[in-house]
Amino acid sequence: MSTEEKIEVRCPKCDNRLRFAQKFMGRNGLCPLCGANFRIQPPSASQVNPPPPAEDKSEAWKISTYFRNTPPKK
Repeated sequence: MSTEEKIEVRCPKCDNRLRFAQKFMGRNGLCPLCGANFRIQPPSASQVNPPPPAEDKSEAWKISTYFRNTPPKK
C-alpha cells in the first residue's frame, strides 16, 4: 500500500470527488463517472472552504404574509 499523500479534486463537469497522488499534479485526469478530461490541480481556497449558502428569505416572507392576512378561525 502506498503511503504517498493524495489530494482530493472535483471534476469540473460533474463535481465528482476524485483522489490523486500528488505526483500527478499538473497532468491530465479523466473522470470515471462522466468521462471529462481535466488538468489535476490542487483545490483553490474557495473549494476547500466554500462560503455558507445565502439564506433565502423569499419563502419565509410569503408564509408570514399569508398568516398575517388570514383571519383567525372561530
